[in-house]
Amino acid sequence: MGSTVPFTLTRKDRQEACDPRPSMEERYSSKDDYLDRVEGVAQDLVSDGYLLDEDVLKVVQMADERFSLIESHAKQAKPARD
Repeated sequence: MGSTVPFTLTRKDRQEACDPRPSMEERYSSKDDYLDRVEGVAQDLVSDGYLLDEDVLKVVQMADERFSLIESHAKQAKPARD
């Protein structure tokens, strides 16, 4: 059994949550940057024999979905402003 504690989306969110871990925006310049890094690490895992080449696309797709989920949760958690 495991669990996931996602990073906050923005630095402001991180500070408000008193989360010492860098936020998504502090870690990555964009969603594309994040996905490029995921793909690069996945390719390294293929080279090291820990991941099949045909699974790289699925790993990147799953990372894309998780990033979108974090974004949507962050937007839902913030009250609408008039």
